[in-house]
Amino acid sequence: MLFSRKKGERLLPSNVLERKWWNERPFYPAWQAPAAEVESEAEQLINRGTPPLTDDLFRLFEETGSRKEYEAVYFHRRHRLNTFALMTLLHPEKEPFEKGLREEIKAVCSEYTWCLPAHIKDDDPYTIDLFAAETGFALSEIKSILGTSLGEPLCRRIEEEVQKRVLHPFLSHTHHWETVDHNWAAVCAGSVGSAAMHLLEDGEVLDAILERNIRTMDYFLSGFNEDGVCLEGCQYWQYGFGFFVYFADLLLAETQGRIDLFQKEKVHQIARFQQNAFLYRNKVIPFSDCVPEQSVPLGLSHYLHQCFSDVTVPDYHLRKPYTADHCARWAPLLREWIWLDETLEGREWEEKDEVMDASQWVVSRFRSGEDHYAFAAKGGHNDEPHNHNDVGHMIMMKNGETFLKDLGAGLYQKGYFDEKRYTFITNHALGHSLPVINGSWQTQGRDRKAVQTKTVQDESLLLYGLELKDTYPVSGLTSFHRTFSWYKKEKPVLEILDAYELETPPNGVTEQFILGDLPWKEEEAGVIAADGMQIRYDPVQLRPVMTREHFINHSGRKEFYQLLKLHVHYPPQTGIIKITFSFS
Repeated sequence: MLFSRKKGERLLPSNVLERKWWNERPFYPAWQAPAAEVESEAEQLINRGTPPLTDDLFRLFEETGSRKEYEAVYFHRRHRLNTFALMTLLHPEKEPFEKGLREEIKAVCSEYTWCLPAHIKDDDPYTIDLFAAETGFALSEIKSILGTSLGEPLCRRIEEEVQKRVLHPFLSHTHHWETVDHNWAAVCAGSVGSAAMHLLEDGEVLDAILERNIRTMDYFLSGFNEDGVCLEGCQYWQYGFGFFVYFADLLLAETQGRIDLFQKEKVHQIARFQQNAFLYRNKVIPFSDCVPEQSVPLGLSHYLHQCFSDVTVPDYHLRKPYTADHCARWAPLLREWIWLDETLEGREWEEKDEVMDASQWVVSRFRSGEDHYAFAAKGGHNDEPHNHNDVGHMIMMKNGETFLKDLGAGLYQKGYFDEKRYTFITNHALGHSLPVINGSWQTQGRDRKAVQTKTVQDESLLLYGLELKDTYPVSGLTSFHRTFSWYKKEKPVLEILDAYELETPPNGVTEQFILGDLPWKEEEAGVIAADGMQIRYDPVQLRPVMTREHFINHSGRKEFYQLLKLHVHYPPQTGIIKITFSFS
């Protein structure tokens, strides 16, 4: 056994605590690629020193608003911790990695704070944010698995630091994330509770912590509608719901099955969200703060399939590589290993239409011959978690090439999560395929909401209607109705019909569409085309203007897109605008 503490044996699968299991993993086909990735990273890292988290780096966020400099070093240190921990499990005979692990643990335990500068409250180094909680979870779990290898003094140091930085601050007062309905609730509560289960013996203190954590999980689940859609976006499903699952699994073991959070039907529906959120291979719906390409956490997917048989087992080739998580989170990384089930055969995302009425999302995956087509649109409201002002927005692609585009998440920086949020084009209505009416665009607020009016589903047509007048702060706008008609032909066609009515003639109406950065051109009056698609409109009614724009994406890189504006000539008081997107 790798450790002798009986408590850990109750929390983690017994075979995972045996040297034999880890020694054999690199020889099993499903684990060969992950093992090779870890070894490659470890060999590159072992001769480099631990980068320092300096005061100058810490102050940059306050001074310049930039998060990336401090966070790059912070997450690199967690990456070293994870890598050397896994190498110690896989190759205990290679002493430099075990030595490296001990050094990284000491370095993390000596940090001024485990909280990120962007999250710290009142200059308190013991603020519990996402990453302070995750660090406590990581160290306590590494201690449970590798306690014997680490030695008693270092294990005692881990316990002291997790108690001082996470468990004692948690018990001493309540925290804002205990009653929120988004990923912070699951990640913080799940990590605090998991650390407590690893470190504390049964008793009143552990019970008090878990009772609060379980209550917070109820708040987290309240942020989902009954259809299970993660309004924060797919990557936050992986993150927030992932930590819910990690905690629920440990809680199930801790209570010997008495507390089973998987019995809730809403949890079942949330577990199915991943298979509804992908459009083609690794292309995902990037509504809210989500990036448009995602790999898949196979271990989590396999675990959820074991819980709920109708959860799709994804294709192995979509597996999340070892270095994919730039935040270097230990909990999901470990479970990619211990929950991976090589007996499960994955498959491509199935062709289907999914209308998620409660959240007002619609997704269609359709195949014609060798070509794969996808369409997605959303209603909802403009006060969703990680909100973008995007009610009535849509996406359209062929074989992974995006023609109608969603910009996804912008770069997280100072102002992105406060009153300046909608100055970023990724979050503003002007960064979405939505009209401008009387010079006004959609604004934020829960009352800025859509009403779903009509849905038709059959083999050849998916029709979806939304009343959007409440999303615009336009006086006298009595109706603005958008209808999506997705014709699933040999070459699919998307028809958008916008019907508006005002009490007086408008000063202006402009349709605008966010297009992929392709060589679009006006072929003839009423036709704009790129290789593979044509956009048709009435040239008597509409005047096109196309510009190439850019934004700073979530990775901090400049990304380009094409902005098509179709200005209505002399817009009447009541009007109907039809635009079709057809594949060629």
